[in-house]
Amino acid sequence: MNDSFADPFQMDIVSGIAEGLSALGMGVLFVPPVGTPGHDDVVSRIPLDVCFLLHGFSTYSSTRASLARRGVPVVILEAESDDAAPSVLTNEREAFGDLMRMLVAAGHRSAAVIALPISHHRRNRGFVDIDDPALVEVIPTRDRLCAMRDSGLGQGLVWEATRSLEEEGELAAAALLELPELPTAIVCHSDLIAVGVVTVLNQAGVRIPHDVSVTGFDGLDIPLLAPLVLASVTQDGYEKGRLLADQARRLLNGLPREPAELYLTARAGTSVGPPRERVEGDAS
Repeated sequence: MNDSFADPFQMDIVSGIAEGLSALGMGVLFVPPVGTPGHDDVVSRIPLDVCFLLHGFSTYSSTRASLARRGVPVVILEAESDDAAPSVLTNEREAFGDLMRMLVAAGHRSAAVIALPISHHRRNRGFVDIDDPALVEVIPTRDRLCAMRDSGLGQGLVWEATRSLEEEGELAAAALLELPELPTAIVCHSDLIAVGVVTVLNQAGVRIPHDVSVTGFDGLDIPLLAPLVLASVTQDGYEKGRLLADQARRLLNGLPREPAELYLTARAGTSVGPPRERVEGDAS
């Protein structure tokens, strides 16, 4: 979880977890991401009372298998519907679909995507082919790609980022600028990625949303973009963490499983407009 320190939204989740655990006399140990040094040691050897999996680990992931062999219980953010582990569920797919429908209503027929990782087992940065988003391993990434498909917005090129960081958005935007034609809309799977995209596009003289519409996810307050307000999905990271900690409390105390849900909403912002062809046509 070392990436969490660079992502204010993830730190909100961690703060909620830490405060909830403090009431139980417990602390937080950060687990390195899958595939990085230290991850296997933590999940296979370090004493743990409970493990929080914050990125939708499926029941067949190697991390889940290793923890299960040791008898370490897990609490999952956005588990699959048939997963028996305690979880905090959201209407993320519905809210993201609402955001995508804003692009459709503005006249966009397809959009480039800068996606969060599609696999827990390897890190990749660059354009990827995703024929069927339902087969993507990482649940939040899968849900957002499926919501985009279900909204009627076509999936253009997909750039896979290694994590939710501004620098990842900058690299993706630079690659999109090298294309023969820039997409009319860019869908980012996090607000931090979107900040990097907007920064690079602005430096290249591309206007948001007049030339390109950009969306994010997380609903962060980003003064750096002012007066632009990023179209996004808003959610309460601290409350997510608090609910996760409460699920752990119930689990460790042998209490019955109780569903925990968090409601997300789409925010229109000012970063979505009609495709630039329509803008140019209106001006002529």
